[in-house]
Amino acid sequence: MTTWLMLLGLLAKAPTLSVQAAALGTRASVSVQSQETLGAVDVGRDGDEIVVRVDGESDGVQPQAPVSPLLQSLTLGSDGSRLVVRIGVAIGTLHEIRRDARSLTILLDPPAAEQPSSTAQAIPAADLYRRIFPVSPATAADATDVQMSGESAAGTGAGASGRGLVLGRVTLSPSLTAGYVDEEYIPPGAAAQQERFFQVQPRLDASAPISTGSARLGYEPRLRAGSSAPALRKVSHLADGALDLPLGSNLEVNLSDHFSRGVLETEEVDPGREYFSNLATFTSQQFQSSLHYDLGANVKVDLSARAGGVRFAQPSGFFNYDSRGASGDLSRELTPNLRLAVGAAYDQVDAPARPAASMHAASAQAQLNGDLAPLTRGNIMLGWTRQENPQAPAEARSFNGFTANATIRRDLGYSSTIALTAVRATHPSGFGNDGFFVTTAGQLEVAFLLPFAVSFQGGTGYHVNQYRAVAPEIGRPRRDQITYWSVGLGRAVGRWGFWRVDYRREQRNSNIDTFDNVANTFVVRVGVGYFGEAKRQ
Repeated sequence: MTTWLMLLGLLAKAPTLSVQAAALGTRASVSVQSQETLGAVDVGRDGDEIVVRVDGESDGVQPQAPVSPLLQSLTLGSDGSRLVVRIGVAIGTLHEIRRDARSLTILLDPPAAEQPSSTAQAIPAADLYRRIFPVSPATAADATDVQMSGESAAGTGAGASGRGLVLGRVTLSPSLTAGYVDEEYIPPGAAAQQERFFQVQPRLDASAPISTGSARLGYEPRLRAGSSAPALRKVSHLADGALDLPLGSNLEVNLSDHFSRGVLETEEVDPGREYFSNLATFTSQQFQSSLHYDLGANVKVDLSARAGGVRFAQPSGFFNYDSRGASGDLSRELTPNLRLAVGAAYDQVDAPARPAASMHAASAQAQLNGDLAPLTRGNIMLGWTRQENPQAPAEARSFNGFTANATIRRDLGYSSTIALTAVRATHPSGFGNDGFFVTTAGQLEVAFLLPFAVSFQGGTGYHVNQYRAVAPEIGRPRRDQITYWSVGLGRAVGRWGFWRVDYRREQRNSNIDTFDNVANTFVVRVGVGYFGEAKRQ
């Protein structure tokens, strides 16, 4: 009998629970984790406290509330066989509950009056948005596609002729692209969300000769309708300008400027893809100047300088910063279509509101650009970068390692192409105590022609963001892994138009569960106008 009582006592033993708290940018979180299946849970509000009751007992470790204006206190207690967690919050703080088999997470958000104009419903469309409608100053012909296979796969509409509307010395190239997006977004431990909206993108490009060079201007507003999410109802604006001016027979100066204002075009702010929630209206401007001098004997010197800045209109999941840099390369022509360059670069980021992200970096690099083999073209940059973030924690203060940016494209036939892209780089971070994270990414794409002049394009990719500082909620650095694949069909319609239909599935897996998500996106696009000449990259 005694033995049976002991066994029953062991079986009835309450599970051991651990409680962790963390600051997540403008948000905060409190998580309760169990090594076994989590039992019954009750969550309620008691004045300025959120009270969580869950079957089990504490592991004896008293968590400390992180430095966050949202999370003011955190205490543990017991109620018979239940652990009681009391979370003291600021007045008006909103909370969201997420649960899976072994954990419960309470996410804290600023009061509604302090939140950015976007909502949680706008997040999924924003995360996939930039993959559907490119944010770079590319022409609409790139969207028709088939930029991989040039003019042969789906045609390039009017752009094949490179013509526009000529008014004196100015050539105007108007175009209009319209699209419909249907997206399903699945956050961790919650029901799937659906978002549908329309987008219209009128664009006007203008070019004119100036002396022996040329000037170009472009403007594209993006108008969206059909969604209840505030972020999807805001108009985005993108503008570009460039001046190419030869000075003599062996010297050329190039100036360019890119301006953007929006909410959803998050890659304008963070190409590393950390910023995809708590969105707010931003303004970004990037200016670059370069000088190219031909020394003779197939040797050339290239010097460039750049400066830019990002500003948010309201508090958001990212931060304001200024960037600047300079680089110099010495290159030599190996063959008429292949050039080798070696050089160095210096970059600096200033972020007064987030000192940990302020950094300076020096890089040495080598680049091979041109025809690598018959039917194979590539642009391969390999480098070594030393970066310092002086005001970040010791474990996240420096990076000293390999960087790369490479694209290799091979023609498999008259209208079939395969392309491989690889990237390794550092990006500023707005997460926790990290000032930067390291991105390692690769992408494979194929394109070929089907019957009836329809083109197919498919691809798959892998993207990893690795952080350095220890995240308190998991006891180790954060790591996000993004995988995706896509398929699409497109066709030119006469010389002036196109249509495209695409499907994309993307999944983000993080060792911090609150960042996990899955998105399935279907998009239809049509376009008409002067799209410019498709370019092989």
